[in-house]
Amino acid sequence: MKRVFIIGPGQHIYDAADKFGQRINVLDSRVNPFDTDALVGLVVEELFKKYTITVDDFIVFGGNAILNAVTVGVLVKKFGKVNVLVYGAKHRDYTPRAISFNSLPEEG
Repeated sequence: MKRVFIIGPGQHIYDAADKFGQRINVLDSRVNPFDTDALVGLVVEELFKKYTITVDDFIVFGGNAILNAVTVGVLVKKFGKVNVLVYGAKHRDYTPRAISFNSLPEEG
């Protein structure tokens, strides 16, 4: 079964994400965004060591923007892609999107 990792849950209601898999709240949204080295270590510890996230699992953004950026960076480094659930307020539902970074053009 796929899982849905809520990154920095905050005060939002994420019930609509339940249909995509088991929901897991990852980190408190009050993490220190200025200690980025510690934040990277915390994200790696939670996602890979505690929960063993896979390439097929989803993430949902919430809380701190730096926390979300670090999470995407860590997942892209590991898998080359990230699966996200994008919330649409009009329909009050999530749309799954896979964002691949494997086919970026070469520099130059």
